[in-house]
Amino acid sequence: MALSLLLALTLLLPGALPHGCPSSSSPNPIADRFPDKVTGTLNGTTLIVPVDLAFARRVIPAEFGILEGLYRELVPEFPAGRYPMVVTTVHDHDVGVKALNVSMDDFSVCYFPLEFPFVDRLNNNHTPFRWAATMLLTTGSAAINGSQAYGIKVHPSTFHPPCNAYNLDSQGTTTLTAKSTSPPRSLSLSARPDYDYVPYPFALIRNITNQPTFALSSGPCDAFARVFDTPLTGGANRPVPVRADVRAELEPVQEGRSWFDVYGWRFSSAFVEPVLPVECKGLA
Repeated sequence: MALSLLLALTLLLPGALPHGCPSSSSPNPIADRFPDKVTGTLNGTTLIVPVDLAFARRVIPAEFGILEGLYRELVPEFPAGRYPMVVTTVHDHDVGVKALNVSMDDFSVCYFPLEFPFVDRLNNNHTPFRWAATMLLTTGSAAINGSQAYGIKVHPSTFHPPCNAYNLDSQGTTTLTAKSTSPPRSLSLSARPDYDYVPYPFALIRNITNQPTFALSSGPCDAFARVFDTPLTGGANRPVPVRADVRAELEPVQEGRSWFDVYGWRFSSAFVEPVLPVECKGLA
């Protein structure tokens, strides 16, 4: 998922930055459909990591509830007393605002582990938001400024591979690592296709990835939306269910922590979001 790129884009002159990081990602298919908004493509992996509900309650801002009933409607068999923390690693490609003739270089971003969906940000007991307060993001990317404007703690990081969402071997296994040095933070992920056991329907991933995000209790929200009706997410590019191992050292897991055999989906999609931040209350 992307964050609003308003501040990042204001640093760029039209056409000023060359796309110096060659990527195998597909071109942005929706720039003409949403010329006045930020659009681009995302390619990567989204995983569901079941954690103790009590842990989620401790780290999510106390003034907001957790809409447990909503995620249990989507996955009735989700384990009792558990919460679907999300690990997302994506590569942003062909990002820009068509009407302004503004574009930016590709970048990669990891949201881990502070991506907590189904948060009752409006306290209305039915509108889910994602709380995403920490990330690893490509060192030197102009997107760092836009992310920090939301109050997100960003760790500029080196990604391997640097120009794509992951390395892919002949067996379909994908790998990714991201590391920052000051302070030392890291994430590594290895995922392989698993069609035999798919505990989380793609409908859950669609729901979560289209929940508005926020980082600060009193700050603005990002009305980001994935767009799934393009060739990026269909036909030969249809989403792939995966089983993965994750290793991370990042807030709130200050000491290294590993999760094995967690499940999710590898997929690509277009995305669209407003150029300006929005008030959260307008997203009911």
